[in-house]
Amino acid sequence: DDCYLALRGLRTLDVRLQRHQETGLLLAGWFKQRPEVKRVLHPALPDCPGHEIWKRDFTGASGLFGVILDAFPKENVTAMLDGMEYFAMGYSWGGFESLILQTDPKPVRSANEWKEPGLCLRIHAGLEDPDDLIEDLERGFERLTGNLNGGAGSWAAASGTPALSMPAATPKKILGSSIRRSTAPRRFPFRRWRRRPRRAGTLSKI
Repeated sequence: DDCYLALRGLRTLDVRLQRHQETGLLLAGWFKQRPEVKRVLHPALPDCPGHEIWKRDFTGASGLFGVILDAFPKENVTAMLDGMEYFAMGYSWGGFESLILQTDPKPVRSANEWKEPGLCLRIHAGLEDPDDLIEDLERGFERLTGNLNGGAGSWAAASGTPALSMPAATPKKILGSSIRRSTAPRRFPFRRWRRRPRRAGTLSKI
């Protein structure tokens, strides 16, 4: 069964990784415009530490990256993560589901000390519609800032930061390539894959 699942996944690995990369870059660019975010750790972004090494050694990126938040109370971060609809919490990556998780790099850092005061989020961009993922994150930031009835604009005004303005259908230019949002239906049924039935007499020949 494990070999069957591995071989089945390899058949679509190329197209899935392309989608992970596109959605990951789109979300990373969206995070960079958020006033609640201090820093985005995505090696494909030119301002990310290690970008030149990534550019030298890799031809693409996955959907896995990090986001460093400004300092927020722990209960606000908990409210943000607990209320996510499309983002599950987990360490895995590469699957269909998008994932989000609070991490603390400080105990495991060895080369240099982790000095960021804010929390770090580990993001895996899955294969869901990017518009749905962004809407889910927008609601999460509303819970993070405590403005459940206001949104990022009211929090930005209170903190002296210009309100975010990002048209939903605007294509983003990232690394010289145009990343456009999916035109597929926003929510679509998807069927569980089923194994092809065995032919008669197969088991007797094994």
